[in-house]
Amino acid sequence: RQSNYFRSNLKEKKDGKFIFNISNISPKILENIFRFLYCGKIDLSVESLDILTLLLTAANEFELESLVKHIQEFLIIKFLDNTFNCENFEPIQNYCLQIICETPIPQM
Repeated sequence: RQSNYFRSNLKEKKDGKFIFNISNISPKILENIFRFLYCGKIDLSVESLDILTLLLTAANEFELESLVKHIQEFLIIKFLDNTFNCENFEPIQNYCLQIICETPIPQM
């Protein structure tokens, strides 16, 4: 849950408090990031796809590798569950299967 980004950008203090300006990220995204930093978990199932995408982008920008991984795993599972359980999504299913077949996981 540690971030080199925060470690390197939270060095200056004013009146004993860290000052950190973040203007390109919404308060909702920051709230989720701080919840993750302080609690170690967040409930991604209550967020919209737009929020999850913004959260993933911000987590990557802040070098929060464990949060990036957590969001990606959530999105993959949610996507696969929704996509492969519906016959109407055959084009997406075929596309995913094609990618999987063309890029096999290396054997260890």
